[in-house]
Amino acid sequence: MKMVFCDIDGTLYRENEQISPLNKEALTRFRDAGGQVVYCTGRHILEMNKILEQDGYPFDYLVLNNGGAILDSNKETLYEKHI
Repeated sequence: MKMVFCDIDGTLYRENEQISPLNKEALTRFRDAGGQVVYCTGRHILEMNKILEQDGYPFDYLVLNNGGAILDSNKETLYEKHI
C-alpha cells in the first residue's frame, strides 16, 4: 500500500484558498491507482469540512489538530487525544 501525507496550509491550500487543478488531478490519479491520500493539519474538523466540501478534495484519512485526531474517509474518528 502506498500513502502520501500532505500538509494543507501553505502547501496545498495557498493564498488563493484552493488547491491547484494540477495538484488535485495528481492526487486523484494517485488514489485511482490504489494509493491513499492523508491530509495533515492543525485545523479542527469544522474548519477542514469547509475546505473539503468547497473543492471536493480526494482523501482517505485526515490527521487533524496537529495529530490530536485521526479520521477516516467517512470522517469517523479512529483516534482522538484530548489535553
